[in-house]
Amino acid sequence: MLRISEKDYGTKDGRFQNGDPVTNTRPTRVTADWLNSVQEEIANVITSRNHTKLDANDPTQLLKAILDIYSYGVDPVSFSIDNAIKTPTDLTFEAFDKSLMKAVYFNALSVRHTTKADMTFMTSHVAVFSSFTSEWSLFTQYDPAIIKVDLQAPTHPMPPLNPSTNIPPPIQPDPAAVVKVLPGPHFLSISAAGKLQYQTSTLDGDLHQGSLTLSHFRYLRSS
Repeated sequence: MLRISEKDYGTKDGRFQNGDPVTNTRPTRVTADWLNSVQEEIANVITSRNHTKLDANDPTQLLKAILDIYSYGVDPVSFSIDNAIKTPTDLTFEAFDKSLMKAVYFNALSVRHTTKADMTFMTSHVAVFSSFTSEWSLFTQYDPAIIKVDLQAPTHPMPPLNPSTNIPPPIQPDPAAVVKVLPGPHFLSISAAGKLQYQTSTLDGDLHQGSLTLSHFRYLRSS
């Protein structure tokens, strides 16, 4: 950031002044260097947001960029997702730009419905660019799993109360009742170039409806 200087009739501490003909003090001269400095400082904040270009018709770009950097993103992105996608499939979302950011934090909300099953899950992720491998990696901070239990199978008898708390421990199903552990409703991944991808589990039933919403983006800038 460029402060106005005394040679442009600014104050000694780099501030503008109106001037005073009585004391023969000249008003501060606004220079192209100062205007360009201010312009680029603001533009860099706006363009540091992922896939954001300057828009002369949008007076809220700086506000949105500040909210992204210091708080949470204001632009959730939603996608329709199909059932039983077995291979990584690109989301229609621009790749993360390694020149602007070195890490991206975000949440993912998956909603899946069929005539026989319903699932809604929230997961948290961080995408990180490595300068050593020149590739992006995606880490999941919270990834739920579904334990499918046979409710017809016997369970352990009610355990005795804990004498110190008078609270019984939770009843665990018999190991034979646990049929299998299913992964969560979506599997997010990222390509080496920073493109988000997804896979989905298989839900029983007809009339599949699925959606994936990415939100709460927080960016760690490259510099």
